[in-house]
Amino acid sequence: MPFDSELDSLCAFESGSDGRYRCMPSHMSASFTDAACVEPIGVDGPSSSCPRVPPKYILVGEHLRVRGEKWATPPSELFHLLLDGSCVRATVAPDVDRYAAGPEITTELVEGRKVQSRSP
Repeated sequence: MPFDSELDSLCAFESGSDGRYRCMPSHMSASFTDAACVEPIGVDGPSSSCPRVPPKYILVGEHLRVRGEKWATPPSELFHLLLDGSCVRATVAPDVDRYAAGPEITTELVEGRKVQSRSP
């Protein structure tokens, strides 16, 4: 698996909305604490008895943000998701970990291109 040394993270090539492939670091998905979908949090789970390190980044739309502190006690299990441009209410399972969203990363992600493999 590719490794982004600047972000110190494993990454995988994914196509963005502009059609260009970039090596996206391992990340968790975002939910939102408000009905306007402007206050993101990271959601990672479900928790297990095996210790593991959560991803360092939260994907908010097409922007990566640094994972902040883990919430000790979430304010509610009701959150919002951004789906097809609409902010909709959702319930987050109680056994997932939630994290504050830190600052957006400004580093350019490594770009690549898709190549057809040749059969032997």
